[in-house]
Amino acid sequence: MTATGITHQVQSQYERHPYPGYPLWIPLRWQDGYIGASAFSRYLCGEWRESTSSSMQRPFLLAGCGDTQMAILRNLEPASQSMIGVDISPRNLRRTRLRMWRSLRPVDLRESDLQSYLTACMNESFSHIDAYGVLHHLPDPSATLAEMARCLPPGGTMRLMVYNTPARQWIQGIQQVFRSMGLSFHDPAHVATAQEFLQTWCHLSPPLHQRCTAMGPSILRHTGRFVDTFLHAREARISPQDWMQRLAHLGLTPAGLLDRYGEWDAYPNPLWNCPSAEEMEKRAKAGAFSQNLELFLCKQPGLTARTTQVPRRALFSRLHLRTPPTLWFSFPETYALPLWQRMSIWWRYLNEVYGGKISELSPHIPLSAAQRLARLGAILPRGLSPALRTSLEAPMQEKIHTRERMPAAKIPPRDMRFLLDKAEIILRNQKNLTPRRRFLLGRRIEAVQYLIEK
Repeated sequence: MTATGITHQVQSQYERHPYPGYPLWIPLRWQDGYIGASAFSRYLCGEWRESTSSSMQRPFLLAGCGDTQMAILRNLEPASQSMIGVDISPRNLRRTRLRMWRSLRPVDLRESDLQSYLTACMNESFSHIDAYGVLHHLPDPSATLAEMARCLPPGGTMRLMVYNTPARQWIQGIQQVFRSMGLSFHDPAHVATAQEFLQTWCHLSPPLHQRCTAMGPSILRHTGRFVDTFLHAREARISPQDWMQRLAHLGLTPAGLLDRYGEWDAYPNPLWNCPSAEEMEKRAKAGAFSQNLELFLCKQPGLTARTTQVPRRALFSRLHLRTPPTLWFSFPETYALPLWQRMSIWWRYLNEVYGGKISELSPHIPLSAAQRLARLGAILPRGLSPALRTSLEAPMQEKIHTRERMPAAKIPPRDMRFLLDKAEIILRNQKNLTPRRRFLLGRRIEAVQYLIEK
């Protein structure tokens, strides 16, 4: 398929199924998007600059803004920071405008594919770029990434989330199964059929049920999330090592990797010490690194002079009235922290990242909780004593735990026969039933089940 054809298919998908597609009347917990704020990336990358400097006057580019990201991140930026949101779907942009109809902070929303928009931009156009879950859906991810790097000035920052391809082999296998059945996102009946089939498969296969549940309880019911995961029009397959090599070639230095699920607990804090490309690739192929690559990047760090950041009092007052991000306290180490301690951690974070006011970390926080919070960005290295920084940087467990296979969880032959018969019925309904197609579909389902049980 040509680049134009891929772009058209992706646009058609998001027109039919907005992502993430939350109802418009649901209030957004925009403090949970703290890691997408430009201040967080600049602080993590060591860039302190005055809000009146020429570099800070450049816009913040939100690439592939969807229908919620702009509404979340606009609340985490000062009013003086201009923001541009680019998305290929007019429906996503309309939903964004509806979410922000009461906002007093104007934004610039552009309907365009990302490659075309960036090509028309001048060099060093943006101070920060946020590209969360975008590049792997584009016709030429490398070319678009090169354009993004061109549009950043020296010292500019970027948050980049891309798929971890080796960890998604089972998802790619399910995508191939649905394509073999003739199912696509274009027809709502096809989407409903795919959802019903995968729910049946999860019922028969506990390992698959466990994997889908880990992605969120709504993944099988929420149409937008289901299509984006299992029926997407385009997913480039690029390994972590290839991504890291392309970033290095473009002069983009990784400052850290966010560990959302504690998969790097046996290693030094990956947010402060980004793992090597080889280590990422090795752990992904071994099944020990299954989350996406969420990287914080800086272009040619160290070339911009560091100055004192100006406090943003209006933004402070809004953020201080919010409760802390839910991610910080969803781990066993941090779940038991009392409310007053949670709020003190949140206020300390705001004062440090947005106001430049570094204060001592409370000694009442257990070391294990402080280590977890440091891996999630709630505690940052600047201003810590050398001894405390060494403790928070250290691994959280002594040895590496690998995922073990569970032979007892395999689908019994009778249940596998039932699943194949259900797939054959779908083929017959789609008028795609031939002996060869039926045979290939059965082999694909068995191969995917093997990947799931690994």
